Amino acid sequence: MRAADDMEAGRRPLRLVDYFALNANVVAVSLTIALMSFGENLWRKFLPKYLELLGAPIRIIGLFGTAEDLLDGLYQGLYRFHGFSFGCRAAMALAVGHDVTCGCVRG
Repeated sequence: MRAADDMEAGRRPLRLVDYFALNANVVAVSLTIALMSFGENLWRKFLPKYLELLGAPIRIIGLFGTAEDLLDGLYQGLYRFHGFSFGCRAAMALAVGHDVTCGCVRG
């Protein structure tokens, strides 16, 4: 159907805001998570090089990468468990709260 047909039938054309169920809170949380992830990925890529520059042996640098992957997997499993147990909204609130808290402590 075209937008003109919708107007004649008395219906509003479906907007992107309605289609994606966007409101101010969803947009704010999405932008916050995106900016935090962008900032985190900027420094994470160069951290092994910094460790090497500081004189860390290759085993320590490898252990750092392994620990990072392990913790990433544990966090995902924890949030998946919370999502199944308490619902998606509570899991999202926990994840955002954790990310903001850790971002403030580290930064």
